[in-house]
Amino acid sequence: MEIFHAQDPQHAAEAAAELVNQFLKTHDKNPILLLLSGGSALSVTNYVNEELLGENLTIGMADERFTADPELSNFAALQATHFYELAFLRTGSG
Repeated sequence: MEIFHAQDPQHAAEAAAELVNQFLKTHDKNPILLLLSGGSALSVTNYVNEELLGENLTIGMADERFTADPELSNFAALQATHFYELAFLRTGSG
């Protein structure tokens, strides 16, 4: 395990997204299950390269809260992101 330090949450999200980008680029021909965490961790998706989102990518939530209240749902929060919109279109789901 590696531990990374960043000067603030934005730089941490950018660094995490760069690792996601590298993984998506390296494994673009393989099926990928990308499990995301909710809350402020979704800020990482702001920095994921949209060109790397393809039909081999499946996205899910690792810590979903099963509730009828959309304000408490991590998946509802994911659906509200630009990342989700792009991924939905680029993965052939839309």
